[in-house]
Formats: sequence, structure tokens, C-alpha cells
Amino acid sequence: GDRAVLPGRGATLLYPRDGGGAAEYDDAVVITEEPPWGTARDPAYVIPRGDVYVVGGTYHLGEAGTDMTPAERRRIERTASRVLPNEVIAEGAAGRRRSWVGFRPVREGTVRCEMDTENYGHESMRVLHNYGHGGSGWTIGFGSVHDVLQMLEVE
Repeated sequence: GDRAVLPGRGATLLYPRDGGGAAEYDDAVVITEEPPWGTARDPAYVIPRGDVYVVGGTYHLGEAGTDMTPAERRRIERTASRVLPNEVIAEGAAGRRRSWVGFRPVREGTVRCEMDTENYGHESMRVLHNYGHGGSGWTIGFGSVHDVLQMLEVE
């Protein structure tokens, strides 16, 4: 195991995108770590994804709680009420909102993106490591894939 890896705990609320006739917002992502909306530990964001708006969130390194706390829920609901249309908030309050808590591998220092050769009996195998992105995997994953492809081309 890589001792530099920690769990990055995230919590979000998922609001339905049909929103009772509300206008669809599908081309905007709002993210901030600036007060009064958010902080580095508790960023505020709204991301249209599929049939929901993902509203968050948290970024707590090393925490293991699997349930959303009441304080987290209140803060994320406040973010939603600042950004989403009233119709969407009403649908969420009517029981159509879901909560989500999950974990992503965060690597202290930097992402691990490198190749090793491992021996298995009489055979050797290349192992490509590409992990530790935390909550930024979607954002920086394309660059990491580019790095992996370059490693494969060299071999």
C-alpha cells in the first residue's frame, strides 16, 4: 500500500433536474472556495449532471464518516437555495432530493502517474499507476491519461 494515500470524503445533495417546469441549466458549473459561500474544506458548487444537479460539498481528508451530518446538509442546502431555481428547491424539499457521501483516493504531495515492472513467477508485467486525484479526477484525468500514453509510447 501507498502510505501517501488518504481517503478524501465528499458529501453532496442531488436535486432532480426536471424541477417542476423550471428552466434547465445545463451549461454552467459554479464552484467557489471563497467565503461566504465556501472554503477549501467545504467548497460550494453546483454541477448539472445527467438527471440531477449535484450540489456540494465537502472535501475532508482522512475522515471516515459515511453519513451526511446535519451541519453539512444545512450548508449544502444553503448553496442550493442561492443558485438553483425555486421550483427545483421545492421539488427537493418534497422528498425528491438525495444525499450522497463517498470517498476518493487523495495522494499527499502529488498524483502517482508512473510505470513499474513487476515480476510474477517467470513473467514480468508492466503496471501503470494513475491514482490519487481525489475530487479532481474529472478535471485533471485527461492530462494524466496523456502522461500514461506517453509512457506507453516510450516502452
